[in-house]
Amino acid sequence: MNKEKLLGAKNLFFIALGLDILVTAIVIASDLWGVDVLRAIGAGTTEAGPSMISAFEFWDRFAYLILLSTLGVGIALVKWLNACYSYAIQGLGATGFKQQGWSLGGWVIPFFNLFKPYQVINEIYKSGDSTYVASDGWKRVDGSGLLLTWWIFWAVTHLLGWIASKQLIKIALREDMTLEQTIAAIEFHAGFCVVAIVISGFWFIVANTLTGRLLGREVVAISTESPMQMADATQRSPNLSRPSLAPVIYASTELPTKTDSNAVITQQAALQINNTADLPPMNAAAATEEDYWATAMTELESGQRRKGVWAKAYAEAEGEETKAKVAYLKARVRQLADAETESQPLPQADGSLTATEKKRPAPISYQSLVKALENAKKTCRKTAGRSTRFARDVTK
Repeated sequence: MNKEKLLGAKNLFFIALGLDILVTAIVIASDLWGVDVLRAIGAGTTEAGPSMISAFEFWDRFAYLILLSTLGVGIALVKWLNACYSYAIQGLGATGFKQQGWSLGGWVIPFFNLFKPYQVINEIYKSGDSTYVASDGWKRVDGSGLLLTWWIFWAVTHLLGWIASKQLIKIALREDMTLEQTIAAIEFHAGFCVVAIVISGFWFIVANTLTGRLLGREVVAISTESPMQMADATQRSPNLSRPSLAPVIYASTELPTKTDSNAVITQQAALQINNTADLPPMNAAAATEEDYWATAMTELESGQRRKGVWAKAYAEAEGEETKAKVAYLKARVRQLADAETESQPLPQADGSLTATEKKRPAPISYQSLVKALENAKKTCRKTAGRSTRFARDVTK
């Protein structure tokens, strides 16, 4: 549903932009027509009759449609920005946004509208990155230089346009304007409209790019721990993963219930499977190369990097952030793989196993697990039968 809302908001924004460009283009054409007519009047080749004055008044009123089309673009823009945030939060699971509340006020509040809109768009751009792991990992993603360049162009042109528009209004209100001044004012208005069309065209590119990044981003992982880290935690604290193996003793004469029987079966199976509680855990899955890469990426995204490895990678990359990250990932994967290899027990000189390895049971297969469970069931049935006979004898 969020995807459909995002695409719908983008399409609505594109429609508003298209209408605004159409209205602006018509206004530019009317301005150019007016300049030609005024120059012809100044040259004496054309006279200003009633019909011509009516035409000027019509196109002057038509130009006010730009205000309505601009308002429509603003409403559609805010709706699209909110849809982007909703998709990033609800669809991708991203968190930690700080500029979401400025998606409307950032465009209309003076001074703030010079930088807040860029911060909003930059957050959306970074949240669509495909490399971060944690839900707030997008904060450490680099922004786009092209996006910043576009925004500087947008801000500068709007600031200059606002200043020039105030001067244009002052000139237009003067009653002593000459014909040349009027022509210059109309030409400036046409030029400003051309810049507005260029900016609207860039909006198509920006909106399409940001929407595509969000839709191309996979859902953020709920946990930032890799399988290898979880296995390591289990090995450091084996009691967290091993259930209590104390046998169940019925002290009363009540017959065991079905729930109690299931508990006995489970514990009996656990007794036969994990009868070496004092030895290190044996059945933890060996870490794969994918786990090494996941661990290295988690360190990079969370900021908990190995300082020595990062310093070396940064130096070799000559300060270039992206190359340093790639070098860090490769170095950490090699370290993790080497550490895994070194942790494996080595055979003795004669090829025999060490004393610890002799005590270590062989890995449990699926068939052994099924057999152990069947034996536990048989033991439970015998125990339940003895408990039943004992209860009958007591009642007698």
